[in-house]
Amino acid sequence: MLEILKAYLEEQHNAQCTSPRTCFRSAFRHGVIDNDPFWINLTVLRNYTVHTYNQQLADYVYSRLAEAAPRFRAALAATPIERD
Repeated sequence: MLEILKAYLEEQHNAQCTSPRTCFRSAFRHGVIDNDPFWINLTVLRNYTVHTYNQQLADYVYSRLAEAAPRFRAALAATPIERD
């Protein structure tokens, strides 16, 4: 999903996305997605899990994923670029 958002921002808004956070912040600025703190929190959750092998943390992150699905759908709908 982030790659689609990044491609859309770079193509349509001449934005530079150097990290997931900068990409989300650029999407906020350009009105592509709502300025919702969940997006930044999602990057934090992702960073927690990259090299951490902790069942409690995995369960916590898993419990938050349901919140992401409707946001992902809205973000995809807001980025009308051709997908392979």
